[in-house]
Amino acid sequence: MSGAKNDSNKYLGILNIPVIFLHHKNDGCVGTKYENAVYGHERMSKKNKAYTTLITIESGSAGTSDPCRDGYHMYFGAELEVQKKLREELKKISF
Repeated sequence: MSGAKNDSNKYLGILNIPVIFLHHKNDGCVGTKYENAVYGHERMSKKNKAYTTLITIESGSAGTSDPCRDGYHMYFGAELEVQKKLREELKKISF
């Protein structure tokens, strides 16, 4: 789940598949707050029988326009951090 909408966490059920939450710590979009990704991850970790993790992205740029379509929300300038952290987590998952 990358930059998931705040209300999507209420639909998280019991799963048995790997789940990766990916979110920028400074996401300025009001509909996708970082705190809600943390909450969703904590909730899913209790229900999911498979690997569940939260990747927090901290690098990048705020952008210049709509915070829901630009900057941190879209991981502008954080591409290398996203790639590195995703690669590390995917190695931990047994498919």
